[in-house]
Amino acid sequence: MSDRKTYASGKKFWQVITTMVDFLNADQEENGYIPEDLELKVGYRMDDIGFHHTIVIENGYMKAKEGILEDADVIVKISSQTFHDMNTGKLNPMEALTASLFDFEKGDIGQILLAGNMPTMAYYRRACEKHGIQ
Repeated sequence: MSDRKTYASGKKFWQVITTMVDFLNADQEENGYIPEDLELKVGYRMDDIGFHHTIVIENGYMKAKEGILEDADVIVKISSQTFHDMNTGKLNPMEALTASLFDFEKGDIGQILLAGNMPTMAYYRRACEKHGIQ
């Protein structure tokens, strides 16, 4: 890993995340990526940029909320750079996990695997392109 820093603060990161969610939800009707009965709240703690958010999956759609929701099922502590590198394919998630580049503060293995199987990577990349992030 380099000392490169994609995000200086949470503001641009939040724009990318909300755009990612918008892209995924727009395609959801046609592709049905998210099962209607799936309910999951995944919190991301990114202390390096002082920003935390929760992805809420319910009723077949995804929402992004600022902050870690009290009832989050999974909480991931991760740097914004590790998150970015994993979601753009620059870093293998299993390698990042074994290198302790992120940690699960809450959640059981089933929820963690479920969270990792959401089709967000392609939408994150599209959102980065839209906002001029490499």
